[in-house]
Amino acid sequence: MSMSVLCLLTGQTARAVRDDPALADVVPRLLDEANSVAQSCFPEVKRVTRTGPAPDHKPSILQDYELGRAMEIDVLVRAPAAFARGRTSDTDARPDGSAGDPAGAGQGTLQELKKQALDIDRREAASCTSKARSAS
Repeated sequence: MSMSVLCLLTGQTARAVRDDPALADVVPRLLDEANSVAQSCFPEVKRVTRTGPAPDHKPSILQDYELGRAMEIDVLVRAPAAFARGRTSDTDARPDGSAGDPAGAGQGTLQELKKQALDIDRREAASCTSKARSAS
């Protein structure tokens, strides 16, 4: 989930995102936050740890954006944010490692990603509308 949205926001492959020094601190924090949200909603969920390099491919959401197709914003951004808002844990991942406020749990990093992804979605919709007007 986190990697796909980061790929969309940066325009990079999964491997490039994992190897980007500017994102070295972001990727583990996002994965920790996603895992924390998942565990608070579904305690039986187990985090999958991968070894070796990330795949050198563009996730479908980035491919959709580049091809002007509808993106899965609801599934990849809105749904995880809704789970984060509804979670019972107060341990969302913060840069300083502090615990979050239960009332605002999950609102940090996921909320920022949601806003950026929604901005992309709005620009895409406006671009499609503009293209449709030009074609008629």
